[in-house]
Amino acid sequence: MKKIIAACAAALLLAGIAWAETYPNRPIRIIYSFLPGPTDAVLRYLATAMSNDLGQPIVFENKMGANGRIGTAAVVASRPDGYTLLITAAGSITIGPQLDPVPYDPLNDLRPVTQIVAYDAVIVVNNKFPARNLQEFIAQVKAAPKKYSYGTAGTGGAQHIAGELLKDALGIDMTHVPYRGDAAALTDLIGGQIPIAILAMSTVSPYIASGAIRPIASLGAKRFPTFPNLPTIGEQVLPGFQGGTWLGLFVPAGTPDAIVDRVYKSVNKALSTEAIRKQLADGGGHVVNSSPKEFEAFLKEEYQRYGKVLKSGKVEK
Repeated sequence: MKKIIAACAAALLLAGIAWAETYPNRPIRIIYSFLPGPTDAVLRYLATAMSNDLGQPIVFENKMGANGRIGTAAVVASRPDGYTLLITAAGSITIGPQLDPVPYDPLNDLRPVTQIVAYDAVIVVNNKFPARNLQEFIAQVKAAPKKYSYGTAGTGGAQHIAGELLKDALGIDMTHVPYRGDAAALTDLIGGQIPIAILAMSTVSPYIASGAIRPIASLGAKRFPTFPNLPTIGEQVLPGFQGGTWLGLFVPAGTPDAIVDRVYKSVNKALSTEAIRKQLADGGGHVVNSSPKEFEAFLKEEYQRYGKVLKSGKVEK
């Protein structure tokens, strides 16, 4: 039996090597599990750079819905041959599957290739809100439990979970108001329909700069270059806390190692170019470009960290 298992393993290894030697020999499809937008444009530019490196056309397809889970499920169901790739975010991998049933196992039905970019989130308030810094913000909200609401881009997204983690860690009580995207929440924040929001820095940056809204604290790992005087929440009250989101590249489980390595080398090369790094930075992101093993370890850690609050029953849907 051991000899049979060894023979099968050797056959699979040889098949994987053979596939990699001819890969790619036809067009590749990248499924992006969200709506078209500014980030979408940068990712298409990234796909073009990868296409030039791999020598095959890359078809970029938006397959949105259910906070990224529809596009993710489509890639999980595809053949593990390197011709269908996925770009998605925390909502469909480390958060959503712990909130509601999904038709895939996020940590086992996909192979991580690289974390492309990380996006900071930021706590912002409208200009009528009395607090001007994090200490005043915490005191204001603590003094009036349930009085204040905070908006995010939607239920089950990284911003929403960051808000729930903050509520638990800081001992504050706010009501979550989900919107269909950052733009809708930002509109209501500026208009005074909601007093507080947790949104992507890439969305709110121009409005902070113009004075239309006021930042309270960044939820990134480090200060955002555009606003060097805005402290992170980690350096003020919660060391190590991060509440942003990210975009990562995946392939279906079962994709041969050699093909995963070829795809990683291609995206790594593209992300090393100054033009793409600048575009991602201009959009509010920090280029990560992690290895497959580094990205896998990051996902496991984040899944466990989010799982603690998601399974506590304290998350408002």
